[in-house]
Amino acid sequence: MSTVNVKPFGRMIAGEIWLGSTLTVPGVCSRPLVRRSLWCEAFRGFLAGFERQLPLRQASRITTSRAMVSAIMSATGGITGHISKLLSRAAEAAICAKKECITPELLQSVINARI
Repeated sequence: MSTVNVKPFGRMIAGEIWLGSTLTVPGVCSRPLVRRSLWCEAFRGFLAGFERQLPLRQASRITTSRAMVSAIMSATGGITGHISKLLSRAAEAAICAKKECITPELLQSVINARI
């Protein structure tokens, strides 16, 4: 019987989050399970889809801002429910501030208010 060892790792590279795992099956393979570019594309796609559902009159362009993507990941740990709550609060703050879009500064203020 083969054994499988999974070693998680995560680190920040040039403002982008790198997450992945190394899968090792002795004598068979050792390769990254999640490549950064694929993971980032998937996460940005998720954020873009969520942004389209927000009741804001202007596009926030969350996915084009490395700062906002990194801030969302850092604040939520990538947990879907936490992302949902954070972006909903940010949308509410944008509406109350009569901005109608989420800016990096507004997002950071919502994150800081949670802490």
